[in-house]
Amino acid sequence: MSIFDMDGGGSRAERRRRKREQEAAAYLDRMQAEAAADEVAAFEASQPGLARRSYERGDIVFQCAIDAADPDAVELLNAICDEGWELITGSFVFETMGQESHDRVFGSGQKFEVLGRTVGHYLFRRLDEDDEDGEDDE
Repeated sequence: MSIFDMDGGGSRAERRRRKREQEAAAYLDRMQAEAAADEVAAFEASQPGLARRSYERGDIVFQCAIDAADPDAVELLNAICDEGWELITGSFVFETMGQESHDRVFGSGQKFEVLGRTVGHYLFRRLDEDDEDGEDDE
């Protein structure tokens, strides 16, 4: 046994290595906890998260707007339905976000360009447990 092993804790280098491993493990645990918290916060702020909160609150209807150009629009609508809602109606409107005018290159006058996006507005009805079997009460 060497003089460095007399304290029973291993060499100084070994103790430093174990301490670094413990610190790295603690850091990894903190990062994973933060990532999980961020994921929960992101869900709660999303349309399906808002739908869940609305359902838990006991609301009868849920309304939302989704950009029609969103490639995940159908996925979002399905996720809202998975939270206990039935899609009643949807409509699309063009939301103007501004306009630009340009002088015409050839000729006189100006050219106007309207800037905006198409948004789907959706209305959902709450499905209660007895409604989820797909049968109407009528």
